[in-house]
Amino acid sequence: MTTPDVLIRSASLADSADLLVWRNDATTRAMSFDSKIVKEKEHHKWLSCVLENSQKHLLIGEYAGEKVGMCRFDIESDRLTAEISINVNPALRGRGLASPLLKKSIAYFLVHHSITLVARTKVTNVASQIIFEKAGFKKQKTAGDIIHWLFCA
Repeated sequence: MTTPDVLIRSASLADSADLLVWRNDATTRAMSFDSKIVKEKEHHKWLSCVLENSQKHLLIGEYAGEKVGMCRFDIESDRLTAEISINVNPALRGRGLASPLLKKSIAYFLVHHSITLVARTKVTNVASQIIFEKAGFKKQKTAGDIIHWLFCA
């Protein structure tokens, strides 16, 4: 089986509606650190702030003309590390697109930034644990119900 060729691009305000649907999906909320439903106005304000913030990088993956999902890189205040988050379009889950989305997003980001990547997942989020491991992340520690990851590839 060949790996899907996911294309990566920077997000824009035109992605707002899709990002909001993905964010408010029940599975997404269950696996997120903040599980509340986000209202459209609040989301639009958040997205505008993210797009204007040079320390945040929001990428969209596309495959076969559809938006696969997003990866966000939040550069920490030390400017030495960035935390990565991923969310796959709920309509495309289970199609083997999460891993290529994550790997391609990392490659895209690291072309422009020489920085250490970290991630956090809930202990119950087995799907994310698998894709982070496939992308070259190693478990650093588990604190409560959160696993901390370090990119080692």
